[in-house]
Amino acid sequence: MKFIFMILVITSGESRTLWEPEVPKLLVPMLQKSPPLQLNQSYHQLEIVDISGTVFSHSFSQLYNVTELRITHSEIRKIESGALCSPPNLTILELDLSMNSAPPQLTQNMFKNCEKLDELFLKFDYNTPSTIEENALEGLSLKVFGVDSLEVRHLRKNFLKLNPKNLRKLFLSHIHLTSIDSDVFDGFSKLEEVEIVHNPELTQLSVDLFKNTRLKRLILRDNGLDLTWDELKNLTFLEELDVFDNQIKYFNATKIHTNLPNLKKFFMELNLQSCKTVEISKKELKEKYHSIEFPDEHFSQFCESKNLHL
Repeated sequence: MKFIFMILVITSGESRTLWEPEVPKLLVPMLQKSPPLQLNQSYHQLEIVDISGTVFSHSFSQLYNVTELRITHSEIRKIESGALCSPPNLTILELDLSMNSAPPQLTQNMFKNCEKLDELFLKFDYNTPSTIEENALEGLSLKVFGVDSLEVRHLRKNFLKLNPKNLRKLFLSHIHLTSIDSDVFDGFSKLEEVEIVHNPELTQLSVDLFKNTRLKRLILRDNGLDLTWDELKNLTFLEELDVFDNQIKYFNATKIHTNLPNLKKFFMELNLQSCKTVEISKKELKEKYHSIEFPDEHFSQFCESKNLHL
């Protein structure tokens, strides 16, 4: 059997925190149906760049040592059944179609053989409508799932048929959200971290949204939310809250402390309160908590420099 041996170019660039500073990059302008790719060195992390055309079912089947695969800057038109998880020991997959002018619809059969997959990240183009089948992820046992720039609008229960039994972290960014059903997180007993960010049309949350969850970290940055703080009444295990850059008019220190007794880190700047009022709220919170951190303190310095404490 013949294999295609590719030369790797090691470069540094912007990447998710799960990636090492220097991830080997494999430039593959066009995949062939046969033979499959094979590396000339052994790597557990790999970024494949500039794929055009079709990803065939066995394209990556010889990447035995690769456990973390990233596909970026592609012009993929078709993905054959089982192609994405054809590396035999793959546990982490990031598929970035954000620079693809005509991305294919993602379907369940493309994720065939992904039973070993623990983490999946999907990125689309914010301005180009992309689609994914409603049951695309059914049958997977993901611990971490993230999607960026998918047009969802209304987040409902059974989103993409995510398995609630194992999921620990959920990241939803730029998904055009306007509303979230109150039962979205029902059954997600192991969920510890939720990130819902960059949805300016999302203005409110249900008071029952987080019932029966044991979240430790909740990131709601850069939405359009105005909270009454009753929405967080079920988050007794929460240690970090980020509501930076929303439309919040009032920080109720009493409700926050009552609902979030274990809060240790709080990002609260760039809302509708004046700088002076934010400082008063911080002082009230510090009096109620034995130890709480406000990591966005540099905005206080900004307020001072601009004389915005009025």
